[in-house]
Amino acid sequence: MKCVECQFYITAEQTGDQPGCCQDGDVTNPNEDINCVAGGDEELGRAMKKIIIIGTRRRNTHSDFVKVELTFLKIYNKGDMIVSGGCPKGGDRFAEILIKKYNTPKKIFRAKWRRHGRYDKYAGFKRNTLVARFGDEVIACVASDRTGGTEDTIKKFKKFHPNGEIHLC
Repeated sequence: MKCVECQFYITAEQTGDQPGCCQDGDVTNPNEDINCVAGGDEELGRAMKKIIIIGTRRRNTHSDFVKVELTFLKIYNKGDMIVSGGCPKGGDRFAEILIKKYNTPKKIFRAKWRRHGRYDKYAGFKRNTLVARFGDEVIACVASDRTGGTEDTIKKFKKFHPNGEIHLC
């Protein structure tokens, strides 16, 4: 599959063996082109890194954002992509702010709480799997009790990327 905007080819490995995902996280037909922002820094000869930014909704303050931003700036290179889950609070909100502030490519996987007219109580966990598979490195703004969706995503990321880096804030 290739992105209709930049013609970058996306492999099944990059999408976690999912059929392919457009920018808002909708799964599409595997035989169709997808809309995403991809690439890398060809002048430097390096591939784009996909940085996952996640976090508990309970950590939503300005000081929490500053911690995430400082961590992001330590690992970010021009052309890297931010990957997140699209929640309006916490780490996902911080990801949206950083996307706008640094004009980065993005991949947002939003949970599909309603499927075929029915509520899907597992939608958040399904979304966490997509996020964990897609990214290369994690910045996580964790809760003090280390429970919830952020921890689920971290656990899945470790499974998919045993040597992947995780930065806790």
